[in-house]
Amino acid sequence: FKQKTAYEIMPSLVGSEMCIRDSLRSLAKSNDQKIAIREIPLQMRRFYIHAYQSYIFNKTLSMAFEYDEDLFTPQENDVCYDRTGKLGKFQNETGQRLTIPLVGHSYFKKTRFDYYIQKILEQEEVLPSEFLIKDFQEISVEGGFRNSSIQCDGFQALNDIIEFQLSRGSYATIILREILKPDDPLSCGF
Repeated sequence: FKQKTAYEIMPSLVGSEMCIRDSLRSLAKSNDQKIAIREIPLQMRRFYIHAYQSYIFNKTLSMAFEYDEDLFTPQENDVCYDRTGKLGKFQNETGQRLTIPLVGHSYFKKTRFDYYIQKILEQEEVLPSEFLIKDFQEISVEGGFRNSSIQCDGFQALNDIIEFQLSRGSYATIILREILKPDDPLSCGF
């Protein structure tokens, strides 16, 4: 009886499954985890890191909402985008948009959202410094900021066509989900 390796039993598929298969084959040959990870295309490796950043951001937003934080109106010491898209401290000017920090190795802690982010990082057992990956500098992330809410401009709906513009970093799927969701989302699995 011959014991099969993970690589041998992994189906030959395409896309991300193929990358995993290539990574397993590399690991079986060299037993070097770093080489195996580098078999995964750079864009996909970055995608996983950014997805984790987004996960932490979304949990931060949810937790801040649960604690009745005002997520629409910037306050003293908040970091905001001004009406031209420039990032800076709150200036009490119209057109400023509140941001929430994205965790990375240079995470900016001096916002009212740090309390929530620290709780989440503690639950996740992750430190901001771990986003600096010595052996994989190409996927290390510094951090940054993302708008706390989506601004949807130029919304038009005619027949089966919907048009709108979103600020950078916003996702059209979120707007479409809100348009298409049923009256009672929880009963439908939303």
